[in-house]
Amino acid sequence: MNDTTSPAQPLTSSWLVAAAIVGAAAGAAAVALDLKVFAVVALGAVFLVSLVYVWREPKLGLYLAVVTFSLDTLGRLPFSDVPITLYQVTIAVTLLSMVRARRAGRIGASWELTPVDLPLLLFVPVAFASVWFAPSLRVALVTFGSLISSIVLFYLVILMVDSPEEARRLLLWFIAVAAILGLLAVTERITGVSIAGDVTKTQATGIRVRGSFKDPNMLGMMMMMALTAGVAIIKGESLRVRLVLGAAGAVALAALALSFSRGAWVAALIATVTVVLAYPGDRAKRVVPVVIALVLAGSIALAALPPEFVQKRIVQVTQDKSALARVYMAEAGLNIIAENPLGVGLGGFPSVFPVFRTGTVRPSLVQSHIAYLTVAVELGIPGLLLFLWILWRSLAAAWPDVRGGRRGLGARVQLAAWGAVLGILVQALTYSVELSKQLWFALGLLTVTHLLLSRSEEADD
Repeated sequence: MNDTTSPAQPLTSSWLVAAAIVGAAAGAAAVALDLKVFAVVALGAVFLVSLVYVWREPKLGLYLAVVTFSLDTLGRLPFSDVPITLYQVTIAVTLLSMVRARRAGRIGASWELTPVDLPLLLFVPVAFASVWFAPSLRVALVTFGSLISSIVLFYLVILMVDSPEEARRLLLWFIAVAAILGLLAVTERITGVSIAGDVTKTQATGIRVRGSFKDPNMLGMMMMMALTAGVAIIKGESLRVRLVLGAAGAVALAALALSFSRGAWVAALIATVTVVLAYPGDRAKRVVPVVIALVLAGSIALAALPPEFVQKRIVQVTQDKSALARVYMAEAGLNIIAENPLGVGLGGFPSVFPVFRTGTVRPSLVQSHIAYLTVAVELGIPGLLLFLWILWRSLAAAWPDVRGGRRGLGARVQLAAWGAVLGILVQALTYSVELSKQLWFALGLLTVTHLLLSRSEEADD
């Protein structure tokens, strides 16, 4: 008996010693190095290990992509003159892994026509052509690279999500990442410490949380998407998942409120109400409860918001500098389009805007804060029409399923993605989101669930 058990003792002891050594080394490194440097090294190691797993299983690249595109500016590699991001590295490794797996016969990814292929096929050459007459070739090339990486994400979702269950897992992962960032954002409000660096603070709001994002509006958009998607998918889940989704929704709602992003608030309101009314069943019975819920939510919000914010940013919105800036930028943008109907070139808005600036808008602004205006200024009227065509085809293709009240897992995920895209398009009226990975990720989920539902209909026939 003793002879058989004694060999296990040294092994256990060696693991304990090894763990103690690693822990001591980590503690010493944290003390010797700046804590931020130590965090970067530790997270970098986690990222490299994650890439190894992506190399082995390409589908994991979608999950890592959700994490890395949610890091925003925190995900940029600091040692490169070219703005390379962890997201772009993830996408590149995922593509190589997918090609490798397909050659080895481990996956059978095949091309399937989607409703947006034609407008995308026309949109990309228009964007590429505009690079060569843009004010800054470097900025234009970087912007074009960002656009391509977004479109690649769109198609990777379509190629690698092969079942409603996979779509559900990916959506739940997105909500989980959003909840973690939301929790960090709420902590930012309490402690005054932001993982993105200096906090954003105004006299009317106090700290505007932004999580890992450069701008609070982008955090607001991600929280809006998570909240909308959670509302759409929660009904068909088990009790345990419902409780988790409810907790995640509460965190997302708190972070959304503390972002003080009015555009994200309006987007969340419109998207969630649309999802609730579009859900299968007797929709007429939901109208009165929805109205009551909106009245209660509005009353609570007005009571909880800082009085100065309510006065300046809501009651006196027509005199608010932030709101007026968007009006002045829209006016300047229309003047730019009138003189340049074919656009000024990709990434060219910041260079051209100071010449046409009106009102009290800062000439240093780098975004129009209106996605449709940015596209029209940089890619011209043809570019805007193609961009709107992409969005319209995505929403219109899925609309019959949403309107028809289809049930089942695929339909719930499709409704979640449909609501998220709708919310983003609403917020696009107040912020430049045309290149955001969140938009193209949601478009990918929306399109692939439409394709999956179409296949199931053909199988039934």
